[in-house]
Amino acid sequence: MQMPTMGKPGHKDDEKGQLVSYDATVLDWAWEGNRAMSEKESTTDNPKYKSTHPGKRHPIMFEPLTGKVAWPHLTPHFGKRVMFSPNHSGAPWLEMIRREVNGDESIDQAKPGENGVWSLCPENAGRKDYNVHFIKLPDQDCQGSG
Repeated sequence: MQMPTMGKPGHKDDEKGQLVSYDATVLDWAWEGNRAMSEKESTTDNPKYKSTHPGKRHPIMFEPLTGKVAWPHLTPHFGKRVMFSPNHSGAPWLEMIRREVNGDESIDQAKPGENGVWSLCPENAGRKDYNVHFIKLPDQDCQGSG
């Protein structure tokens, strides 16, 4: 739930192909048995960062008490876009569990208390709905500026 979608950027296997695809929808992480492994380290020479194991993956660590991803779990991936988090939210670790009554993932926000102690709203917090009304106004050009 906290990791970006698994896949190869641009559907390419080679490092250069992944770089030029500029694809932020997936991250090339993988499972090695029951261990989550990072994307392959960059083999590109960079004066500010030298990988200790270029072209190889390293284990992604998780917090033993919570099961959440331990930070930082990424190393620099020069030339690549920062990947989108699942559901394209800005903070994938906040309110990450959102389920419908039948167990399917919901597109709505999490219910109060749905994430246990990590919930932003306590379990018995109420919700208030607001109606938003719009009116159409004529578009006026401002020719005197600029």
